[in-house]
Amino acid sequence: MCPPGRDKHCQLQLASGNCAGVKPVLVIEDDDHIRESLKMLLEWEGFSVLTARNGEEGFLHLREEVGVVLLDLMMPVMNGWEFLEKKRHSTEFKDVPVVVVSAAVPGDGVHDMELCREEVAAILRKPIESDELLKHVAAHCAPSYELEAARNSCPVSAC
Repeated sequence: MCPPGRDKHCQLQLASGNCAGVKPVLVIEDDDHIRESLKMLLEWEGFSVLTARNGEEGFLHLREEVGVVLLDLMMPVMNGWEFLEKKRHSTEFKDVPVVVVSAAVPGDGVHDMELCREEVAAILRKPIESDELLKHVAAHCAPSYELEAARNSCPVSAC
């Protein structure tokens, strides 16, 4: 049964079979403002969120059984392509879904996005539409209804 007001996300979860256990969304993004904005949006929608500033930090978070990774491609330390390469060779994490959220586009000369398309659930170009992002996240990750209940019980003036 779906909680009131969350029918679209809940129905996606029921259809995908992802209702057992809430796994967090991992946001890997080097830009502080974008990372925090994504975190706030996802938490507002009831998702549990982990964040990392680069692929190296993000790879460490995979041990926490994340439901989906939102991955920027152009980052320092370990970029998104390096993250995908390392994940591809990891038997433990190779099946964790990844949604690329990047300004990089096919033909930009940075990397071959067609190769990337074969190993990710989706590629969203920045700036992203929040509804599109939420649709892709909800396909892999269930909202935490405890977080959502707390948000819904909070008076608007206090939030």
